[in-house]
Amino acid sequence: MSKISNERLNHIATRPKVDVDNLKAGEQLALQGHAIEQLLTVVTARRLELAARLGQDARKLLSSRQFRSAVSRAYYSEYHTMRAVVYFATPGDDHEAHSVLPKNIPKDFPEREDWDMRMKNARLDRNRADYDAFPAKETAFADVAQRLCDESRKLLRIARKYLRSKGCAL
Repeated sequence: MSKISNERLNHIATRPKVDVDNLKAGEQLALQGHAIEQLLTVVTARRLELAARLGQDARKLLSSRQFRSAVSRAYYSEYHTMRAVVYFATPGDDHEAHSVLPKNIPKDFPEREDWDMRMKNARLDRNRADYDAFPAKETAFADVAQRLCDESRKLLRIARKYLRSKGCAL
């Protein structure tokens, strides 16, 4: 065993059990050849894949005139796209709450303030589509569904470009 500094020993000696368990898990990942940066990239890519599938579902629902459901799926496409961005930037999943996520969009994300507002508005639109009984007609949500489908596709494209610029190997 190589010599361990007192500083490192003290670091271990003063950690609560949950931290020691996390260190053990990290050691096992390293022994299996998985660098944490690689895993962060895989998680980010999988979240973007989910966002893309939800966006496809939204467009199918839109074309079949199921506007309320299209609004919901398009919102979740945006949500998971931005969740991937925030996860990679922070890194971690500390900001997944729907009301918290937009506030944690990276400061250098393109049109950050605009996307913050769009995310908040999309959530309100999704809530109306999912919970409000009135208006009763599906067609009342047609314009919102179209806008969110277009918006979610645009956000996914911008997010992929942004993440690549930050070194995320998608």
